Amino acid sequence: MINNNFNTNYSNNLNNSINNYKNNKKEECNTCENRKYKDGSDDAGVSFKTATKVSPNASGLAVRSHELEHVNRERAKAKREGREVISQTVTIKTSTCPECGTPYTSGGETRTITKGVIDENAKNLDDEARRGQFIDMYI
Repeated sequence: MINNNFNTNYSNNLNNSINNYKNNKKEECNTCENRKYKDGSDDAGVSFKTATKVSPNASGLAVRSHELEHVNRERAKAKREGREVISQTVTIKTSTCPECGTPYTSGGETRTITKGVIDENAKNLDDEARRGQFIDMYI
C-alpha cells in the first residue's frame, strides 16, 4: 500500500508541475509574434533578404550571425578588388517590446572602410614613365 500511495503522489506531483509549467509559460505577445527581420542592404548573398520571423530569444544570435556574413563578404570583396581593409565595425541594436517589455535585438549595421593598395613599382617611376596613366580634362 505504501508503494502505491508513493506512485500516486509522485504522478500527481508530476502532473501538477507540468500543468503549472504550461499555465505559467510566457506566450509571445502579438508584437513579438509578428516581428520579422529583413536585410536592407544591397548585398544579395546574405540571409534575411526575405522577411523572416525570429523569436526575441534567438534574435541576438541571428543578428550577430547575419552581420558576420556582411563582415566576411566585405573582406572577400576587398581582397578580390585588390583593396586593403582599414576598419570594420559592427553595431548591434537592441530594443524593448512596447507591448510586453521583452528585450530583443532589433538589428545591426556593418561598416567597412577600405583603401586601394599602393603599387610600389608605380610609386618609384618618374613622370615620363607615368605619362598616360592619368588624364586631365576641362569642360
